[in-house]
Amino acid sequence: MNLKEAIIKCKGEIINPEVRIPESFCHIKTDTRELEVGDIFIALKGNQYNGHQYINEAIKKGAIAAIVEENIESASIPIIKVVSTYDALFDLARLYLETYPVFVIAVTGSVGKTTTKELIASILEKKYHVLKSKGNKNNRIGIPQTIFELDENIDCMVVELGMNHLHEIDKLSNLVKPNIAVITNIGSAHIGNLGSQKNILKAKMEIISGMDGGILILNGHDLLLSKKKKIKKGKIEHIYKDNETIRIELLEQTIYGSYITIDNGIETYSLFFESPGDGILEDVALALRVGEILEVPFSDMIKALENFKPKRFLLSTLESGNILINDSYNSSYEALMLALNLLKTEKKHKILILGDILELGKNSKKIHQKIGKELKCFSDTEIYFIGSEMKYAWKKYKGGKHYFDNQEFLKEWKQGEQKSIILLKGSRKMKLEELIPYIE
Repeated sequence: MNLKEAIIKCKGEIINPEVRIPESFCHIKTDTRELEVGDIFIALKGNQYNGHQYINEAIKKGAIAAIVEENIESASIPIIKVVSTYDALFDLARLYLETYPVFVIAVTGSVGKTTTKELIASILEKKYHVLKSKGNKNNRIGIPQTIFELDENIDCMVVELGMNHLHEIDKLSNLVKPNIAVITNIGSAHIGNLGSQKNILKAKMEIISGMDGGILILNGHDLLLSKKKKIKKGKIEHIYKDNETIRIELLEQTIYGSYITIDNGIETYSLFFESPGDGILEDVALALRVGEILEVPFSDMIKALENFKPKRFLLSTLESGNILINDSYNSSYEALMLALNLLKTEKKHKILILGDILELGKNSKKIHQKIGKELKCFSDTEIYFIGSEMKYAWKKYKGGKHYFDNQEFLKEWKQGEQKSIILLKGSRKMKLEELIPYIE
């Protein structure tokens, strides 16, 4: 891409014009660990990091220019100064989307947005060349990073839009301008920042702010989403379990996956889906609707589901004979309930290691007490509560053991001889994955 065009797009000024200015560049990177020869490096500045400290490393790795917002004394490559490197990141992402226009599907929701995004991408890959946001790249840095991977071969881009506060999805939607937007559900995640589920709904509905027409697909099983009848932009489609065109039924579920049937009115398909839990049916329904809209053959969509490997719910059998369910990527009340409902049907001895659910604000005590109450129906189960908020669940449960952090837990952890199913579940910042080597 043309470097001078990029400089104009991000309203930058070269502060060392004496150096040679290349005509073009390869990619745009915000992390020097991913940087390659010919790339532009953008020095982002956060509360706990400052990319300006890595300018020299970027030069050593072959960057042909750097975009900064701080003063840089001298450099052998063009230094492009802007008011905000975050704004420059968005400006250059828009340049990429202008250069490589693609059909955009955006997904958000309190629970299941990552799985739904992955399902949609898997289905669309049967017909199109698809780019999807990877891992947790669902924010103001991750979405531009995904866009920078576009090229002339890509037909569709599937992105997950995350948020902690109002107006975050608004900005992301106006960047990617979805052709299809999908909302999985409205739960309690981030209620501490947003104050109420009504505000969470408002924040999720910001996904339509960048749409010019297009289609909005809502999960009709969700109480708040099902009440949405009219909207100024786009077209609403509700997804119901007894949908006229597609019916999905759960026959049986285990910790290894779900046995389901899918009926499209012409033929009924039976398959084993490697992702457990009732909520997965709604995710599948949303993904199938996107596939229908983009005219992916139904038989190909079924093949995509049969080969789908979930990213979040990681299950492994240990040498000890125990089964470990690592669901520690993140947590919310709703996501925890899905995991617990799955384990209720298992007859094996269970060990639950539960970390705090964060960002609940004034609702935290009440929600954690509700968790403790729900746990009372479990039998043949050891429960370990980790974190200052899980203390309320522990007190309500009136059993198990409570620890304030992982280190305190590990001092007492000792796995018994009984073969067990072990669940790790907590918010990302609790870092419960640190416990895995000791459990193994």
